[in-house]
Amino acid sequence: METDTVADPMGAVWSKFVFNCVMNPLGALMMGDNASRYDSPEMRELIDDMAAECTAVVQALGGTFAFPPMEFVAKVRAGEIPLSTHAGSMALDIARGAPTEIDELTGFIVREGERLKVPVASCKTVYRLVKGLERAARKWVAKVK
Repeated sequence: METDTVADPMGAVWSKFVFNCVMNPLGALMMGDNASRYDSPEMRELIDDMAAECTAVVQALGGTFAFPPMEFVAKVRAGEIPLSTHAGSMALDIARGAPTEIDELTGFIVREGERLKVPVASCKTVYRLVKGLERAARKWVAKVK
């Protein structure tokens, strides 16, 4: 596997972090159906809104990006790369009735956005929805076992 050595990996970390803050919770809400994130104009707008909010928070924290955080999404939208069939970690957690990493990802953006007075309305709404989905999934999985 080809790798690059960089002096400071934080730019790559921030780029991947923003992507995960946006795409993982939306993947869970779409029940792991990746096409639902791309085929709906409303979902595309939500992705873009969340990405802008996450980017603003990271920049307010002094972070920079090694590559555009939503570059993969842009390439899928443009037809340059095929749509992934990977459901995403949060969708898989929800299916098992397990806790997700929503608090560590999008929850971090919400907390820091509020602390820094950076508007994060879309991220906050998605965060709240996933918290509710986690609870419902735990009950559902327990019921069907």
